[in-house]
Amino acid sequence: AISVGLGASIAPRLEFSTYGSRVDLQGWGENVVTTGYGDLHSAEGVNLYYTSTFSGTSSASPIVAGAIACMNGYFAANVSTTPMTPAVIRSTLVSTGTAQVT
Repeated sequence: AISVGLGASIAPRLEFSTYGSRVDLQGWGENVVTTGYGDLHSAEGVNLYYTSTFSGTSSASPIVAGAIACMNGYFAANVSTTPMTPAVIRSTLVSTGTAQVT
């Protein structure tokens, strides 16, 4: 498992985030733009609205999952057809990412 904490887009850990030695990675936990609903304009109509208020683990975890998908895609295309193990994925992201500030 990879434990994901919540960070701000321009600041360290959000005050309501899980933190500590068990948290492996941090994803943006506020001000994430997404589609499907929202308060931002779409000239194409309500089916194409988007919002900039997506937040919490609902935004942080998919950001980390997307990074993992990109890593696996690159690995499969350029290194080996055998998938990366979860331990390798976690250690690679932890060693190359930015540590969560407590």
